Amino acid sequence: MHNASSLPFREAKRTQQSFLAAAEKKTLLWLAARTPAWVNSDHLTALGLAAMAGAGVGYWWSRNNRLGLIVVIVCLALNWLGDSLDGTLARFRNCSRPRYGFYVDHVVDAFSTVFLLGGLALSGYMSSLVAFGLLITYLVMLIEVCLATYTLGDFTISYFKMGPTELRILLSVGNLVLFWKSISHIAGRTYRLFDVAGTIGIAGMLLILLISVVKNTLRLYRREPLPERGQARPSVRQAATKICTSVLIVAGISYLGTQDSSAQSTPASTQPSQTAASFRVPRKTLDKIDPGIVSGNVYSNAELNFSYDLPAEWHVVDPARYEKRIETGHQNAFGDEPEAAREHERTWQCMRTLLWVLKAPEGSKADVDRTTPLLFIGAADPGCFKGHSFPTSLDDAAAVEDIETAFSDDQLFSGEKKKIRAYQEQGHVVLEMTGPIGNPAQMYGTIRLASAGDYWLFWMLVSDSEEELGALKGLRTTFVPGTEASGSSARGD
Repeated sequence: MHNASSLPFREAKRTQQSFLAAAEKKTLLWLAARTPAWVNSDHLTALGLAAMAGAGVGYWWSRNNRLGLIVVIVCLALNWLGDSLDGTLARFRNCSRPRYGFYVDHVVDAFSTVFLLGGLALSGYMSSLVAFGLLITYLVMLIEVCLATYTLGDFTISYFKMGPTELRILLSVGNLVLFWKSISHIAGRTYRLFDVAGTIGIAGMLLILLISVVKNTLRLYRREPLPERGQARPSVRQAATKICTSVLIVAGISYLGTQDSSAQSTPASTQPSQTAASFRVPRKTLDKIDPGIVSGNVYSNAELNFSYDLPAEWHVVDPARYEKRIETGHQNAFGDEPEAAREHERTWQCMRTLLWVLKAPEGSKADVDRTTPLLFIGAADPGCFKGHSFPTSLDDAAAVEDIETAFSDDQLFSGEKKKIRAYQEQGHVVLEMTGPIGNPAQMYGTIRLASAGDYWLFWMLVSDSEEELGALKGLRTTFVPGTEASGSSARGD
């Protein structure tokens, strides 16, 4: 078992577009700045839960004394303070606990609703049947929200401009109306006012639930469609390669880190394993690695003892800027799939981009459309890949087979033309994988992996034609200390 805190966690995107959202946010930030230091978010959460229990008691008391309705209004205000300010205070003080907060907040919401509607059922202002219907509908909506948050990464707080704050205000206004009128006449028949309001609430929540279920089901189906007849189902990584070629390296390096160290010769699952989830902190400081220099058409890196001839008239781009494009490509390919996001985060903790070179100028249409040929060079920390060692020679058959096996089932390239080979060049073992990207092929690529200095070096070539890719593969590679003459930084500074 692994501690959950060792897993990277990405908070879901919060969707809060209610009428009062902007004003409420400003108010909460104002309150957070003035909250006494001894008050923390847990205190506010407890206040919110206790206040909703008090609201339930207030409704029960209102059966005999209408002052109980005022008690409910006060408790709803206290519930807003506790339930809304707890998360804001944690973020304001930079002590957020996203897993804990999400779990506790929704559990508290469920119990709070039971207290509130239980009190309404005992108040005499709403029938037990309507109160029970409201409770069941709300809990089903809560389940749907949690499932959408997990599978899509979208945490929806408001619907049709109505959020929890607006609902508290509506309920408070309804309580005031009960002082003068608790009965409604419709079509010559008499109904409790809150039974009518509750029935409308049930119908509204069911409509919202139906819309959300259909919308989210379609979103998930588009991301995970059924395979065409006679074809195997594509993996998440296969889908990624058809949209953003930069994700190839992310997936490839992640893949080596997902195999269990006790099964080095067995094709790994495409799903991240516990080994990947619990990889140790890299022993190298990747942020301090020498990015290398470009002089003329030659990239050289003295720390990695590596130099590489670049294609003539290609364009070096700033890796820092291009990494933002990788994040966009990941979002387009994987959407908000939580496990893919966690694997993506693990990957970037273990690798560093050193050089991006594009055939088309940066920002051109071909670049924006991801159709321009490119060259990518990066470094990874071997300490991240526990249980794997890079072969020092082709005679190290076990290590060669281990690395080859890791790439043989990686799903990065499509079709029968995918080829994997290991060869020796200037005393270094190089693993090379070549194949089409997408099915049918949209681009063609080659990934090479070698050990260089204290790191694993990898470089990728992508082109829109096999002929050009063949020419790019012939570019000279030198495993000796590169020229340290002055040149433009490979980082594009």
